[in-house]
This record gives sequence, C-alpha cells and structure tokens, in this order.
Amino acid sequence: MRRALSVSLLGAAATLFALGPLCVRGYDWLSQSISETAAQNTPGAWVARAGFPVLGLAVLSVLPRVRWGPVSTACYQAFAGGLFAVGTWSHEPYLPGVPYDLREAVLHSVAATAMGVAVVSAEVFAAWHTREGRRLALAAAYLVLPLAMTVHPAWSGLYQRVLFATLICFLVVTVRGRTRSETVESSSGTG
Repeated sequence: MRRALSVSLLGAAATLFALGPLCVRGYDWLSQSISETAAQNTPGAWVARAGFPVLGLAVLSVLPRVRWGPVSTACYQAFAGGLFAVGTWSHEPYLPGVPYDLREAVLHSVAATAMGVAVVSAEVFAAWHTREGRRLALAAAYLVLPLAMTVHPAWSGLYQRVLFATLICFLVVTVRGRTRSETVESSSGTG
C-alpha cells in the first residue's frame, strides 16, 4: 500500500510539473524554470507550486523503505524540506510589471540552493554507504544540470525538467525495484 502511495505521489508531482506550463500565459518551458511556472502573483501558478510539496511528500514516503545510510537519508529529508520551502516561498514573476515580495523570492532561491546541495550530498553519501558507484552518476547529474542551466540559460527550463524527471524516475525505479526483489525473496522463502 505504501509503495502505491509513493508511486502515486511521484506521478502526481510529475503531472503537476508537466501541466504547470499550460496554466500560465507567456511561459517558455524550454528556457524558464519550474519555479517560474509557480511564480508569485502569476495566474495559474498554483498548479506547479503544488508539485513541490507533493514531491516532498513522495520523497519522504520512499525513505522508510531504503537502506542508503543515515547521512544520505538525512540529506534526502533536508531535500524534502526544501521542496516544501520552495512551494511556500515563490520565485519572482517572469511576467513584466507584476508586483512581488523580494524577500520571498530570496527565500525561494536560498531554499532551492539548499535543496541542490542536499540532493547531491544524499547521492554521494548513498554511494559511499551502499558501495554503488552508479549513485555517483546521479550526484553528477544533480550537480551538472543546474550548472548547465547557468551556462546555457536558453535551455535552462529543459535542463531542470531533465533533472526533476531523473529524480522522479530514479525514485519510481527504487520503489518498484524493491517491490520486485521483495516479491522474489518472499516467494523463494529467503525473505
């Protein structure tokens, strides 16, 4: 039941992030970030904004079933907290002339930066704890994609979507993979 909840929350977050650009006017999904879809005082921004806490809940729902080590788990908990924060404090509007709260925009940026540090750290510590080198590839992706957003701003929306899609797919595979391996263990009598 909890696995179904995790997969459902991950699917809901992905859906909200995918629908976000359709709900706001003048938005360019290729060059603008998900946070800009959820910007302050932007009509329709609630759709993408809701995706952040839903993804945070999804991450928290996955953690009790994994064995990535206490430091990695704590980093993923911090990442989930950051998702709640960026859902609470919104990005400045991308539409011209729309009033916004500068402090809220700064808090959003600080929380987003902390999220990035947390998720990269989570994967580095998971690689160390599990001895799975492929986790370093995830850490590299979570580090390189935001850097690519800075280097190629015309593609920053695409890079960020690839980052979130990678995270969501990894978590779905993690949940589904554990389901299959536990099923095989229990049917063979080893679990």
